[in-house]
Parts: sequence; C-alpha cells; structure tokens
Amino acid sequence: MPTSFIVEIEYKEHAYAKRKSFYPGVVQVGSHVIRFETDDYFEVLRMMAFIL
Repeated sequence: MPTSFIVEIEYKEHAYAKRKSFYPGVVQVGSHVIRFETDDYFEVLRMMAFIL
C-alpha cells in the first residue's frame, strides 16, 4: 500500500469543482479540477463517498 495518496478529479462543469472544493482537505487547482492529498487510505474512501 502506498504511503500517501493524491486524488485529482476533473469535472465538466466548473461549478461542481467549486462546490466540491469546500470539503476539508480538498483544494481547487484549476477551474474544473480539485485535488485531495492524504496519508490515510480511509480518508480517501470517505472523501470519495462525499465528493462523488
């Protein structure tokens, strides 16, 4: 298992990226792209459950 995780999600609509960027730890890195970085795999799963 990796020691750290970086998840990037690209949305078709920029409004979705802006809305999802309010999740704790998520950063909007482009008008349509958000990024989430963590060392905890369960945090990735939790983020995916809320974001997707």
